[in-house]
Amino acid sequence: MIRTRWPAASVKQFAQPNAAEVAKMEQFINQTLWGSVQNFDGTVKKSVYFYQPDLVPDYDYPSSINWGNWWSWNQAASYATDRAYDYVHVIAAYWSLYRVARNYPDLVKTHTWEWVGYADDGLMEETVIRYLLDDLQREGLTANATLVESRMRARENVWAGERYP
Repeated sequence: MIRTRWPAASVKQFAQPNAAEVAKMEQFINQTLWGSVQNFDGTVKKSVYFYQPDLVPDYDYPSSINWGNWWSWNQAASYATDRAYDYVHVIAAYWSLYRVARNYPDLVKTHTWEWVGYADDGLMEETVIRYLLDDLQREGLTANATLVESRMRARENVWAGERYP
């Protein structure tokens, strides 16, 4: 449940932007998303939260949580970049602020609409990626649109060759 809050908060901004909320989203993207959730090489971690008390002895893990569950990942499992679902969340956050910056430039303070350039992975023909592609084409960013389309086709070709894609 926690992982769905920040994508929802960011997507809400392109439909109903609020200056104070946009400022918080810009701060989140610059201080948490880029360089923490998303690595500098563009890969995306499953989580930045992990359960490994020996690595953070001064952190007080909540005792109300059952840390024996499947989602109680250690640091290596949390920092793994092998789950495509996570990429869509990052793309949605960047795309949403692109839309705010494009349509309400006075609301953004950190980056212009041209700054957003993340379009590496996703899952199938994810709706947000389709919207991103539409906007790239509308902006005349042909090279970027071609890159997104080629990566989508590459994934489709891999899945078409799998017995159970």
